[in-house]
Amino acid sequence: MLHRERDRANRIIELGKRLPIDDDELVGHWGRYACVSCAGYLETAFRLVIQKRIENKSSPEIQAFVVRSLESIQNPKAERFVKVLRSFRDEWGSSLEEFFQKNDEVKNAIDSIMANRHLIAHGKNCSISLGRIQAYFKLADMAISFIDEMLNTENDYNNKGRTTVTNPPTPLCRD
Repeated sequence: MLHRERDRANRIIELGKRLPIDDDELVGHWGRYACVSCAGYLETAFRLVIQKRIENKSSPEIQAFVVRSLESIQNPKAERFVKVLRSFRDEWGSSLEEFFQKNDEVKNAIDSIMANRHLIAHGKNCSISLGRIQAYFKLADMAISFIDEMLNTENDYNNKGRTTVTNPPTPLCRD
């Protein structure tokens, strides 16, 4: 599902490249459309990655609660991603924060996509170009990939501080 959402946003960007370059108005509108689409992808992808994590690790009641809670996240800038992950586990939020510190351009890309989407949604002047949104999208998707890897692969992020017991001791019974 995540790949389908990513492909849809990429397809919109690619279709925009086929527009007549001399039609500034059409190209400008398509850039804004691509921006809104990419922002929607980031919202949806963030939710899907978290849902994938809880899918096999939580009860149906917890899953339903998390899904409903995530639906309220709209127009999230990079800091909101950090806060949401930190609400699950401090290490996840800290890891994403560290990722953004090392990759400031990724954080800036997410924040720019969301800020421009906000301007577009409220009918404000926005001069986001198709080329710029394509560059921002590639960068912002790096954050989604980082979060997905952190939450959904068995690695140091998921095992930090946990001990796996393969043969738990038999409890002692006292009569």
